[in-house]
Amino acid sequence: IRTVIFALSRTHSDNPTVRHRIIDLTNELAGALPPEPQIEFTGPVDLVVTDSIADDIVAVAREALTNVVKHASAEHVSLVITATESLVTLEVTDDGAGAPEVKRRSGLANLQQRALRRRGTFSFDSKAGQTRVLWSVPLDEPSERVSGEARQ
Repeated sequence: IRTVIFALSRTHSDNPTVRHRIIDLTNELAGALPPEPQIEFTGPVDLVVTDSIADDIVAVAREALTNVVKHASAEHVSLVITATESLVTLEVTDDGAGAPEVKRRSGLANLQQRALRRRGTFSFDSKAGQTRVLWSVPLDEPSERVSGEARQ
């Protein structure tokens, strides 16, 4: 309920929060996703996940959820974003058919590269009935935390 209230109170913002962007994304994909996807935000997500890291989180969430739509035939999907002052983690799980064995995994390679660019980690585990994408990056990226004095 808090997530919905927060999202509704932020709808007129020129700079939507990552929480609002994730809710918009799940609404955009709602017709193709399993009914009632579980979305959870833990920690100070909107305070510490901003700027380009928020863009990465939304892109990773989009890729992971799109893979659920394309490949999983899942009945349940869960997306959890957890933030601390130093780390943000995105976890997407589903109970679908598992990832097909394919040679080309450009979407997963893209998620891996996004994590590596930020000195983070990425894992993808899939079998019938249980697929998990886990993407985690530190929030102390120097380019994200440059102070005004350092720029002068």
